[in-house]
Amino acid sequence: MLRKALTLTLLILFICEVRAVDPVRLGGRSKALAHASVTLSDVWSVHHNIGSVGFIDKSAAGMTYENRYGLNELSTRGLSGVVALEFGAFGAEIRQFGFDAYNENLVALGYAMKLSKNISAGVKLNYQWISIQENRYENAKAVSADLGFTAQLNNDLTLGANIQNISNSSFDNYEDLRVPTIFRLGLGYTFSKQLLTLVEVEKDLTYPLITKFGMEYRPIDLLYLRGGFRTNDFRFAFGLGINWKWFQLDLGMDYQNLLGYTTQGTLVFSFQRD
Repeated sequence: MLRKALTLTLLILFICEVRAVDPVRLGGRSKALAHASVTLSDVWSVHHNIGSVGFIDKSAAGMTYENRYGLNELSTRGLSGVVALEFGAFGAEIRQFGFDAYNENLVALGYAMKLSKNISAGVKLNYQWISIQENRYENAKAVSADLGFTAQLNNDLTLGANIQNISNSSFDNYEDLRVPTIFRLGLGYTFSKQLLTLVEVEKDLTYPLITKFGMEYRPIDLLYLRGGFRTNDFRFAFGLGINWKWFQLDLGMDYQNLLGYTTQGTLVFSFQRD
């Protein structure tokens, strides 16, 4: 019994350390771009930058699964959806990271709208809880808010910014267990209909600054090829996407020198055809 408890404790400590330096991020497209995705406007913008959701004019839903380093205990499952309306768009997100003995869960609802033809802003409310087997943090709960902003500076250049946990929330009754506060700022430049480049900086209040670069190339209408890298704990990423009528498949992978590969696959369904 003691050995089992010790093994579980060590595993949870390892998971928490991995999560601290590499937070949960949703979307196979974003994964392949090293998560330089704060300027993108797609169904996963609900997760990355609620401000970009205001530019979405087609309702969509997506599902994703990620496996880190070949360990089922480090897997993430997520759903995201956008309902586009004349006066803005609503977005929802559900995700779970972990396994039976330790899991992090989140349910979120957001709204974004255009403030002008080229500017959109949004806010998202998150309810999250952590369940740790035989631990004092079992079912710790928190409510937090995110704020996002996206501006299309011209036909080719887009600016995006997002603040995760702008409310500076912590989990109920555990002030030492805080929701991460993360600032993201990025630029996206479209060189042509075939080539998009992205650069982004991310700063968690507790950890060093991360710089991310991504590139997306569309050789034919159906296919997207993607790659990128990020600094700090250096890792490179790559992947591809297939977009066919109302259906989109995105696969992304990144590699970290010490821990290995993380893979994520995503299916997205649009409720309006192109």
